[in-house]
Amino acid sequence: MYNFSESFTQHDKYQLELKFNYPASEKQKLNAYSVDAYIFLPNSLDVNSSTYTPTNFYTDVRDYIRLKTPALGLAEIGAGDSSPLALLSAGIQELADNAADGLDHYTKRLKMFSSIMKSSLRDEAEDVVAQLAAPAGRERFKQYLAAAAAILHNFRLLEKQLTAAEPPAAALELFHHADEFLSININKYRYQLWFALKDGQPAWKSDAQRKLVELCRAEIAYRKRRRYPSIPMVDGNNEELLYREGVLKKAMASVLFLNTATRKDGVLLENMIFGLAAGLAMTFAALIAYFTRDILMREFSLVVLLVLVIAYMGKDRVKELSKAYLYQKARRFMYDYKIKMYDASGREVGECREGFRFIKESEVPEVVSKVRNRVYLSNLENGCFGEQVILSRRRVKLKAEVRREFAGDFEIEGIVDIMRLNVRNFLMKMDNPERPVFVPDDTRETVHVVQGKRVYHVNIVMHYSMEGHEDRYTRYRLVLSRNGIKRINYVGDPDF
Repeated sequence: MYNFSESFTQHDKYQLELKFNYPASEKQKLNAYSVDAYIFLPNSLDVNSSTYTPTNFYTDVRDYIRLKTPALGLAEIGAGDSSPLALLSAGIQELADNAADGLDHYTKRLKMFSSIMKSSLRDEAEDVVAQLAAPAGRERFKQYLAAAAAILHNFRLLEKQLTAAEPPAAALELFHHADEFLSININKYRYQLWFALKDGQPAWKSDAQRKLVELCRAEIAYRKRRRYPSIPMVDGNNEELLYREGVLKKAMASVLFLNTATRKDGVLLENMIFGLAAGLAMTFAALIAYFTRDILMREFSLVVLLVLVIAYMGKDRVKELSKAYLYQKARRFMYDYKIKMYDASGREVGECREGFRFIKESEVPEVVSKVRNRVYLSNLENGCFGEQVILSRRRVKLKAEVRREFAGDFEIEGIVDIMRLNVRNFLMKMDNPERPVFVPDDTRETVHVVQGKRVYHVNIVMHYSMEGHEDRYTRYRLVLSRNGIKRINYVGDPDF
């Protein structure tokens, strides 16, 4: 599929994070994507349309929609007149020339530089980890450390230029916040490399780990000199560090987040259905009146009263039953919400429709059932009780204009849609997370009592489609216990 990608990760003990990258092609004025998630829940969890409503689902889900961070390597961040570092320097000069008009531009460039730097540190650290065992692994490791340190050093040199510009206090304070943010993150990925070296076996790992620890210590000492509160402590709760890390991350990424306006979708169709139901009910009442007109035309009697009461009762039931039936049938074509997306200038760049409903197993498409691929043990588990199937749908439309250069500096390739699903409602009817397991000793006449872990499997089949491209399916297994998410297994794409 055209540069489309997704990731399923465990955000915390109770939250599953689904991240979708939607590219915007210049060749199409409107890029349309469909993402369907089929969630297969064992009936033993007692999660069904009566106990888990759309209101519950949308309460459990949090959405973050933002522009995709421009992908640049560390070597590109500080090299050239159009690099993020050079553009930030130019932004400081604009601030010096015209503080009133230049502040907004400077703020955007500083936040964008910080966001690009963080993404580059993360991506290249992952690349270094992947190459640790390769012959060129040590050289790649050294290049990463040197490039990251050089960019951070050159960034900090810009403080003199900013101070000389006599900026508003807010501009200087934001620079210090960005400096602290980058300091926290450069160490974060150094720690990641340290643990990767610990788990690996390169011959040079001892020297490399020693170097990483020295760099981390020096960075923490720098934060202390600057009086930044984000200082990690062995004997402390590190509350301030984690709080500031979270706040600074949101502050720097805010330049990429899209403004959204959410409203209920399908309102017109819903009212048409309700109007049709009212019409059917009125037709029923009119037919009663027509066929009993001879009675109604006579003098008022108990029979007339009884006919009127029956007609009213029937009309009311016909209305409610037909409304429920027609609405249920129309649900497969309707969405719950429509989200309009706007960039910082207020221009609409796309929309997202989302829907949620339980479906019968007979409504699951055959190809999805094949991807679900129940094994015999799963059939035994669910054969007596069956499964409940949730269908969560998303339809995303992106305008090609979303690719325009951000603030005249960077081209945006698309958007990132991050959805976090809290699974606590799935855990309420689970059994105890542990139970005793008995094992006989091999050498003595005794029995060991150990604790076994009780888990439940929730299978998720994803269906991705885009006009002009072949549909793609993939499957994940969510392993849960009453204590939360144990792990997420990527089962893979089907062979067909």
